[in-house]
Amino acid sequence: MPCNAAHLIPTPECDRMLALLDKIRAIREFLDWLESGKDGRVTSIFLAFYHEHDGDCRDGELRCSLGSASPERYKFQAETLLAEFYNIDLVKVEKERRAIVEAAHRLEDH
Repeated sequence: MPCNAAHLIPTPECDRMLALLDKIRAIREFLDWLESGKDGRVTSIFLAFYHEHDGDCRDGELRCSLGSASPERYKFQAETLLAEFYNIDLVKVEKERRAIVEAAHRLEDH
């Protein structure tokens, strides 16, 4: 059922996201599985990036919060990365969601 179930307002971004929901869930499950370290793997696997300290690491007297030059765990919200990958605008999704809630409240008041 599309986000605009009441058919009161258009929700194209929600509809696009819902159309991709099965793919998004599968990728999230895979990422969770990688990080879990389960199924006999010795360690968990996680997304990382390589950070080497340079002049941009300093902000006045403050040092970079990252450790020595090494792979650093990429702290991410899977939802944000997947939205970026699938070209879904989460700001638009939230606006559409709020519009749906407001429309539902208006219907209840009548």
